[in-house]
Formats: sequence, C-alpha cells, structure tokens
Amino acid sequence: MAELRLWTRRWSAELLVVAYIFAIGGVAWLGSGAQEPPLPPPFGTGEAPDEISPKYPVGKEARSIILNYGKTLNGHLGPATELEVRFPVEMVGTGQVGQAGTKSPLAIDPPVKGAFIWLSRRSGMFKPSAPYAFDALHTVALRDGLTDGAGNNIKSETLAKLTTPPMMVDDDSFFSWEISDEDIEVSLRFNTAVDAKAAEKLFEFRDSKGQVVSARAATWKEWDPSDVTREDLDWAGRFGWDSHPDQRASLMPAGSVVSVCLKVTPKTLLPAGTDWKLVAKKGISSADGKHKTGADYVVELGDIYAPEFRSLQERNEVNVGRSLHLRFSRPVSPILKDDLAHWINIKPAVKGLRAEVEGKWLAIRGKFELGVKYMVHIKAGLPGRHGRKMTQDHEESTRFYPLPSRTYLSARAHAQYSGGHRKLSFVSVNNSKTRLRVKLIDLNYLAGTQEAYTREYPERSGYIQGRWMSRASGHPLSYDLVPGKPIFDRVYDTATT
Repeated sequence: MAELRLWTRRWSAELLVVAYIFAIGGVAWLGSGAQEPPLPPPFGTGEAPDEISPKYPVGKEARSIILNYGKTLNGHLGPATELEVRFPVEMVGTGQVGQAGTKSPLAIDPPVKGAFIWLSRRSGMFKPSAPYAFDALHTVALRDGLTDGAGNNIKSETLAKLTTPPMMVDDDSFFSWEISDEDIEVSLRFNTAVDAKAAEKLFEFRDSKGQVVSARAATWKEWDPSDVTREDLDWAGRFGWDSHPDQRASLMPAGSVVSVCLKVTPKTLLPAGTDWKLVAKKGISSADGKHKTGADYVVELGDIYAPEFRSLQERNEVNVGRSLHLRFSRPVSPILKDDLAHWINIKPAVKGLRAEVEGKWLAIRGKFELGVKYMVHIKAGLPGRHGRKMTQDHEESTRFYPLPSRTYLSARAHAQYSGGHRKLSFVSVNNSKTRLRVKLIDLNYLAGTQEAYTREYPERSGYIQGRWMSRASGHPLSYDLVPGKPIFDRVYDTATT
C-alpha cells in the first residue's frame, strides 16, 4: 500500500506538470496567431507607413533615409536628403570602403547630381551635390548590371518612391490687434519663390456675409541676416542650409529680397463684418513659372466692428470744470475735435464747447450748468479713427451735481516752504465757513506723530506696513489727540471764494 500511494503521488505530480506545459503552449500558440499593429517608421528617416500623404508637412523632410534591399519605401525628400542603402550580402571589398569616386549602385529618376561612398562592405551612402527636383516623385532603384562582391548579378528593383513637396504656403502670421486698422498686414511664407505681382489677383479678403475686398501683395524687402531661418529660403537655399551648415550666414546677405515671403494687405479699408479671412486661391505661380499651388489657403482673421456708443459720464472736477465723457467700442476719429457740432447735438445749448479725442474716449468741455438736464444726441455716421462709421443714432440725458464739500491742504513737501514766506494755502469746496487750526508738535512726540501721520495719510497709494492704503480715502484726524501747543485758530468765510 505504501508503494502504491508513493506511485500515485508521483503520477499526479507528473500529470500536473504536463497539464501546465500544455496550458503555456496553448497560450503561446493562441498569441502567435494574433496580428500586432505595425510599429511606426523610425523618426527622422522620412519613411511613410503606407501611402504618401497628400498634405506635405515640412517636418517630414528627412536628413537621411535608410533603404533596404527587398523592400519598397514610401516617404518624403528634403532638398539635401542623404540616402543610405543596405544589402543582405557583401557588395564590395574592404579596399573600397570609405573611398570617394565610387560608382553608385543607385539609379534615381529624375536624376540628381551627387556622390556615393561605401560605409561598409554591405552599405553605402548617396549624398546629393544639388537639390532634388522640386514638386516631383523620385523613384530610387538599383541600377542595371549591379553585381555583389562575389560577382553575382543583383536583380534591379525599386527601393523607394519619394516625393519632394508641392508648392504651398508653409506658414502665415498677422497681429490680431491690427485687424481693425487700415493697414492690417498678413504675412504668408511659401516654400519656393513667388512672383508677388502675378499672385496679387489670387488674394482676396472675405467675410461671412459675402463682402469681398481685393488685396495687394508685396515681397519682403527689409532683412537682417542674423535673423535668417531655413524656412525663409527657397528650395535651392534650403539645400545650402542643410548641406553646408557652416555657410548659412552667407545664404541671405543684408538687403536681400525674401522671395518666399509675401505681405498681403487690403486695397481698401475692410468694412465691419464677422469672420473675416484672407483667401489665397489655388493656382498661385512660382517665380520661375514652373509650379503652382494646388489648393486654396485660408487665414482666419476674425471680426471687425464699427464704432458704437458705449457709455456717457459727466464729470465735475476742481480746477478743471465740468465735462462730458463719451466712450465708444472703437477709437474715434480726431476730426471730431474740429467738427463736433456736426455729429453731436446737446440741448439746451452750451457755450464754449470744445472736444478732446483720446482713443475710444471723446471728452466734451464747456460751460455746463448745475442741475440742468442735458439731452445728448449722437448721430449715426460718426467716424471712427480707421474710417468705419457708427451705424445707429443714440440719445441720452444727463445732468451735473454739486461736488461734495471738502477741503484741500497744500502739499507738505519741505520744498514748498524753503523760501521762508511762512504761508499755508488751502482750497475749500462747497463750504460756507472753514476753520483752520495749527499746532506746534511737542518735540518729545515728534517722531511718533510723524510716523502715525505718514501711515494714515500716505503721499501716494500703496502697501504701507503690510496694509493697502489709498491716498484718496481721506478720513478725519482728531486734532485734540495730536500732542503740541495751539499756535493758530481762525474761521474763514468761504461761501463765495
């Protein structure tokens, strides 16, 4: 019985191990039938995963591309992209590795000048000495009659189909805060030189309601060579930038015309409207006439508004007088200073009216009376600074009220009293009588009194001892609490002064 139990335990253990092996094998077998998603191409190789994208991002112009025998690659070419080819067998002897002047195993169509050098017995690099043809499909194949290192013939086959970019707009820019200006300017950067005059008729500004404004186009002329970037060069210039980094500063001398960049402006002022955009229609031709853009390019600009009335505020200020301040949604024209009566009517009439313009604000000063109800009428058509006009009339009433009573003391800066005249001036506003008392502060309490006064009555608004103090927030000061000797006490009649 003991032997039987021992044999049973051994058999059970062996059966468990076999079952475990089958389970692992089953999982592995099931996994081997699953389709894993392919890995993306290596970054910077220019290889495209499937079909060549119709949209050609500049970032995909690779510095070098790896070509493998037995595989056809789709991808993008830059103007100076180097092509490395790898073979599964030895192609040359050791003595040919690294030697210049070697005949290239590659046949490129359309042809491009360049040199080939073997990096190893199985791989080599083609480096172009001139840019690849612009806006073209390049087929890279093994040349006819190619043999390996043992003298065996290598079948000619296509290794790659690579595209150079079509003519297109690389980038655009404009200052959004200038959209309402009469001289709004949109910069467009192409990937090859453009004839501005020929392209001008294919630019136009449009809004959502169908308003259309023709455009002007001009080539960039101002240039600082220290600011040059690769994208500011044409296709041949970009070849020089990529292939000769040490000579980049010479590619764009000072005063050069930036032939790939256009400044586009409207021929007339853009009227008020929503969703304004600049449209560059397809068919814009390159400077040499060999290429054209294949699609419209749209730059979204935004909304443009006419000046509209926003608010009316009356002001009654000491030593300044009474005035009306009108705020608009957009800056108003300076001509209102000389033509105020044509656009704004105030009843009852006010003597001595004059206007001041500052951006969106229009200030109207004159001999306004207290308590009188003034009706202010603003006519439609009031001109904005950029020529657009107010679209609707506006009428609003207002009146001026007396200033709250107050007293202003002269500044306490020492320079005010350095002349020795021993005079103190003050201004009393809407007070029938004003009492002025003066104390000579006790020297024993001078520092503390001065510190307390500075803290409670700052010369300017700001944080004082960790607390925000506003110069405008005056409040009573207890005269009796100030330590010192009274030296002056007089009541002034200020009802008519």
